Amino acid sequence: MKNKKGILILLTPYHLHQYLNIVRQYNLPNSNLIIFHSKIVSANQIKNSLSCTNSIYMIPEGNVSFAQLKTHPIQTYKHLKFLLKKYSAIINLATKKLQNNIPLFIGSDKDLFTQMLVQLLGDSINNVHAFDEGTSYYISDSKKDYVKDKLFMLFSKLIWGYKFRYVRTMGRSSWIDTIYARIPGLITHKKAEVFPINSSKRRKKVANSKKMLFISSPLSEFDLMSTSDEERIYDKVLSMYSKEYKIFIKPHPSDRVNKFQHVLNKQNINIIKEHILAEKLDYYEYKVIVNFGSSVIIDILSSHYPSKNIVTFHVSKHMQLPTFFKKTKVISFTKK
Repeated sequence: MKNKKGILILLTPYHLHQYLNIVRQYNLPNSNLIIFHSKIVSANQIKNSLSCTNSIYMIPEGNVSFAQLKTHPIQTYKHLKFLLKKYSAIINLATKKLQNNIPLFIGSDKDLFTQMLVQLLGDSINNVHAFDEGTSYYISDSKKDYVKDKLFMLFSKLIWGYKFRYVRTMGRSSWIDTIYARIPGLITHKKAEVFPINSSKRRKKVANSKKMLFISSPLSEFDLMSTSDEERIYDKVLSMYSKEYKIFIKPHPSDRVNKFQHVLNKQNINIIKEHILAEKLDYYEYKVIVNFGSSVIIDILSSHYPSKNIVTFHVSKHMQLPTFFKKTKVISFTKK
């Protein structure tokens, strides 16, 4: 497959996985300009997966939330101003040799770097391909989200000179032309064409084992709860299953280092190496799969793993569970 002038933005290891899926499935041209976030993706991962010597640029991660603006306004303003200066320099350097009609491949239209790149390149970009990166493609916006979006666009333009959008439901940006999704019927977009991503083929029978897969989520890291509340909930769930099952914890790429260090010495609890994608696991090895609203469930359901064996713990009122989670056994820990 020949390389074509184009841009791929990778924010997570899963973005790379999904990009390779759609390129193979739809015979799309490879991009020869790769831009990735430095926190949880490495240049070696990209080179090994794409088997190429494409132009690769690393950018620092730095999204800003309303919570950060509210609690640390001056610090957040200075930090974002520094990041935007870095972003602008990288965009100018990386794209100076590119011509018009550039295809762009993204997993997120929420990311500030992606929004900035689209604004700076404007009409030079042609045909934006977005691939489903998780549950945020399947939730719905509220009136509150609409107000936040208008305020975010207004103040970001006044303060930083760029019109950034507040994105809750991903994939709805007007400049996206095509969306590739694992559950295309649940994608609502007025303009974009939506195509399915085929699930990988796996066994259709669950192993008769005593193994349980525990898929963590970055609850404290994404400000959904405090670190102490998160640890208390995780410990409670682990104690519910540890006597009956051998538990395998799959940390999220955004989980803080040593998040599960305190449970390592406990009987029947094992940690799966964090660099291994959850979507690469054989789900059928596990009798039960526990999660906390993880997007991995989309892939698990697509592989025809029985939904009755999936337990979803809803632990934060700030987290919206898409409708497909209703197929699983949902246990609520949220405070009323």
